[in-house]
Amino acid sequence: MKVQIFWIAALLIGQANGQLRELWHLGQNDGNANDFTQELAGSPPEPGSPTKRDDDYYFAGTYPDPIGTLVADERTDDPIDPSNASANPVGFERAVTSGSPNNRIHFNLSASEVDPNASYQFTMNLFGGGYWTGSANGGWGTHDVQVYFNGNLINESTGITADFAISETLSPAVVGAVAGPNKIEIVRSGGINPTATNPNAVNGWIVMDNIVLEIDETNVACTEALCNFGSSVGSVAPGGAVNLSWLTSADATVSIDNGIGSVTAGNGSVTVNPAVTTTYTITSILAGDTMTDEVTVTVNHLNSFSSDVTDVTPTNPNATLSWSVDPASSVSIEPGIGNVDTLTTGGFGSIQVTAAADITYTITVTAGADVNTGTVSLDFEYDDYEFLWQLGVEDDSTGEFNQELAGSNPPPGSATVRDDDYYFAGFYPTVGIVAADETVTDPVDQSNASGNPVGMERSVTSGAPESRIHFMLNGAQATPSNEYRFEMTLMAGGWWNAATSANGGYGIHDVEITFNGVSIYNGTEIRANTDVREHFTAESVNAVAGENVIEIVRTGGDSDPANPGVSNGWIQFDYFSLESRTSTASPLGFQISAFSHNASGGGTSVTFPSAPGQTFRIETSLDLDDWTEVESSLPANATGSETTYSLNQPGAKSFIRVIRN
Repeated sequence: MKVQIFWIAALLIGQANGQLRELWHLGQNDGNANDFTQELAGSPPEPGSPTKRDDDYYFAGTYPDPIGTLVADERTDDPIDPSNASANPVGFERAVTSGSPNNRIHFNLSASEVDPNASYQFTMNLFGGGYWTGSANGGWGTHDVQVYFNGNLINESTGITADFAISETLSPAVVGAVAGPNKIEIVRSGGINPTATNPNAVNGWIVMDNIVLEIDETNVACTEALCNFGSSVGSVAPGGAVNLSWLTSADATVSIDNGIGSVTAGNGSVTVNPAVTTTYTITSILAGDTMTDEVTVTVNHLNSFSSDVTDVTPTNPNATLSWSVDPASSVSIEPGIGNVDTLTTGGFGSIQVTAAADITYTITVTAGADVNTGTVSLDFEYDDYEFLWQLGVEDDSTGEFNQELAGSNPPPGSATVRDDDYYFAGFYPTVGIVAADETVTDPVDQSNASGNPVGMERSVTSGAPESRIHFMLNGAQATPSNEYRFEMTLMAGGWWNAATSANGGYGIHDVEITFNGVSIYNGTEIRANTDVREHFTAESVNAVAGENVIEIVRTGGDSDPANPGVSNGWIQFDYFSLESRTSTASPLGFQISAFSHNASGGGTSVTFPSAPGQTFRIETSLDLDDWTEVESSLPANATGSETTYSLNQPGAKSFIRVIRN
């Protein structure tokens, strides 16, 4: 038997005292941190910024300089890529960690909200604890968490080893609540996360699901026409219950629109079940003085949008997109899919898609004036690369390398001592035969630069900004049409604050990577751990059979905010890897698959491989030297695996090329 659930809009009016009114909330109580973004490394000092992702989050309100007046709440998520810290400059950090243990929430309270007769309910759900063993997540670990309200400790929970809920009832006096700016701070204060080599390691994290602050104004007296008006939650599913609550003078005449009508003055509440996003306006009249306020309850008609896989390959290019929505809504997915109402039954639907390149699908759910969206991204991986070499282990640790030396040496350096030049085995004209790969790690003392004559430096710094990797390619690997995939992670940035004689935080870093002198990556203002992944051809980087060089250079960075132009920082390496493949079926080597030309009419058409969502640039030339762009962003055929483009060519001999954007 198929069970269908339909949302029914209803309005329940029942006024009662003792109701909690929501002051604010961050995240949804749904067992995941998708409302937030990945945490950044390091702990920037207060006051932080309301427009950048840092340890400080700001609700709308007025704060001391340099923050000032904010007309809107700071963002909690960044839709670019919540899982990629380096790609997202804004958002609320999802976790407190051993390396970034603080999260501060700034908000304003009114005079009546700090009345001594009020009380607060603070709730926070923690989940997703973990710790790093050096090569993998070691499990939940243990975590100690403290919560402060205006610097007053309101909760201390130690030895957390599983999902954990914190709930505290608090008085304004105990927490030092004031009319104006207030602050709640969440701190991961400790925890034991044992590894094989360090039984007392403190290298863990714990994730936040949702954080809520509510107020009970049952015993608060109000002498004005209107002191407060709010809702128990800010967003619900269609038909979900929401408590609207208010505080007015007992002598006022009070009403609320949207069919509620007259309500009892004083401290009251009403339950509503909106089917669509609704703004409720309260009007209160006292001795001829009329005051109004409004609350908007957002109705979300999209429950979930997901894919059964995150990566697709040429041999496994299919993915199944699934969604759960309000059954009364209309659903569409782009690019290339369109309306999927016929595939949606009882609010649930799915469709199989085939990807030939990286692609992001966007679902749009429409119900009346409400429009909700969500995204799913698929990464297209070419799975026929040949491993060439790797330095380090992809484990968010620099432990495989050694501390950097001060100063820079010119190339070619040495294959037997630690310097700016690392050599894989081979014959190099400048240093001779290197019989075995140079040592990466010296086990004597990796943290002691002077005590270790060998090993590879772990970072590039303002004082020693270059690191070069020398390696050999054979004739087949250096074929001009071959393609390479180079990967590395830049991590653990920092800068020295001379005023405090301590690390001043992550800082800002500019890094360029070259292959045989050809730039393959140029990152500016790097403020968080950054994954580098570059694809390019052998021809484009002048690859040769014999010695080749990849160079990583910290080209600059304003590391000290108090001293613009001062660059005294460093950024470290997690790992490097290089792979090679032939161009068959690759994104770089795609070819025009069909061509036709009408000699009498001058009409020409070209057909080439494509996937929905891709765009192409079309250029023409008379001599193969000077090219003229005729299309800058030609969309791919919305269906199928090929696109055909037609144009009128001149009578003289000419050439056409297609470039995938």
